Amino acid sequence: MALKPTIYKFNIALSDMNRHLYQTLNLTLAQHPSENLERIKKASRLARTTKIYSFNSKSDVWWSQNQTKLQSLKVDIIRFNWDEVQALAKRISRTMDFSISLTGDSAYIATDSGDCECHWTQLQEVSR
Repeated sequence: MALKPTIYKFNIALSDMNRHLYQTLNLTLAQHPSENLERIKKASRLARTTKIYSFNSKSDVWWSQNQTKLQSLKVDIIRFNWDEVQALAKRISRTMDFSISLTGDSAYIATDSGDCECHWTQLQEVSR
């Protein structure tokens, strides 16, 4: 029997200072069970843009084991700071409003349950 996704609904006030983009977004996300390399390959062939976000305590190990395999794919790969992701996760509910301000390689996130900051590192970037 297939595992069902968990659905989240967010209302986001986005301020992206990197691209001078300011929007209000209504976003529905499905949290699916783990993806595998074959599904990533298929997605990267079918989509104009494919991004992989790594955000757990073993991201460095995952990257060292998969870097060579992933270099041949047209995918951007971004690693988030695990401790900061955990701090954000404590503030997330299945339905919520929040604001995000992006500057450089960090995001400041304000929610009703508190604020936090998340940083990321670009591991692989596809030339466009």
